[in-house]
Amino acid sequence: MTMMKVVVLASLLFAITAAEMESTWIKGTASFTGLPHGTEAGEFNAASVKAVPNGACGYGTLTSAQYPFFMVAGVAAKNPITQSAQKGCGTCLEVQCVDDPKSGKQLCDNNTPVTVMVYDTCDECEANQINLYATAFSRMANLEVGRVDIQYREVSCPFTGGINVYVDAFRPEQGGFLKLALRNVAGTGGIKSVALRVLLLSHQFNQCGRPSVVGCAAC
Repeated sequence: MTMMKVVVLASLLFAITAAEMESTWIKGTASFTGLPHGTEAGEFNAASVKAVPNGACGYGTLTSAQYPFFMVAGVAAKNPITQSAQKGCGTCLEVQCVDDPKSGKQLCDNNTPVTVMVYDTCDECEANQINLYATAFSRMANLEVGRVDIQYREVSCPFTGGINVYVDAFRPEQGGFLKLALRNVAGTGGIKSVALRVLLLSHQFNQCGRPSVVGCAAC
């Protein structure tokens, strides 16, 4: 049986230089998410985390073998970084826990900055609130604290390799749609725009499996 395959090719245009990625520090707060069901904050063990569930950015379930190794975060739609072409997804942030000297409290266990990748949204978050996954938050402070003052800035991501484009979802019926997810987008620069070109190819095939990368057919 002869059917039509739609092959989508993505052309990515880069406009942000590496120097621009090292932005100035912004004051904010950090909260956390990702406690296993039934686990109290004081009982959390980072070594017990096996996978991070899929977030709004559509990167799928992330395992310990995949960058950024559970160092992920969600941001509010009001955060300025969501104004980028990728809506903040894939952006890397350097986050540092900062104690307020006026409060007289020491909430930070570690003032060494951690680098996290934006993989999700946080609808209930304030504009400069970073909702860290529990594994990332626990490197700065005890989870029982709940929320800490931070400073953060956008930085280049330390991954290796180029940009990867994945088919996050598609529907061939009722007019059809195709949703792409871009990974490794903030290494040497951010994305300014994405251009798509559609090629219609006639092929002989018996079945169509769910695609995992661009270049496979969306049947």
